[in-house]
Amino acid sequence: MFKKYEDFIERIDKKLSKLFDDRDGSTLNPFLYEHYSHLKGEELDESLENMEYNIFYNNNCIKELKEILNQKTYHDKVIEIITESINDLEYENDTGEEIIIVLKKQKQKEIDKANKPKFHFKNLIHKSIVRRK
Repeated sequence: MFKKYEDFIERIDKKLSKLFDDRDGSTLNPFLYEHYSHLKGEELDESLENMEYNIFYNNNCIKELKEILNQKTYHDKVIEIITESINDLEYENDTGEEIIIVLKKQKQKEIDKANKPKFHFKNLIHKSIVRRK
């Protein structure tokens, strides 16, 4: 009976490791990873710009919230809400940074594909005919 459980756990472990291997070790939610890793062209550029702005905006909000906490004495519930907001924004920034990594890899793939010389069988035949003359 334990052998069945061991086999089951091993199969799940293999599937999970394959899933994370395909994602270059990203801890990003698989649905987000799939979405952002397939963007191209303007959508890719726009998403990258939006993510960078979002992180910039969140950092400013975090800074302001921390200043608010340091300036006055508030009721415990207010402090808890502000602290949770700061934590949420920091988590959102961490996710945004993971997304930016995926977007930059996708952008590099796009650049590499555009710079890759195109191979045409027709050109190869033409070159071999020219060499024979």
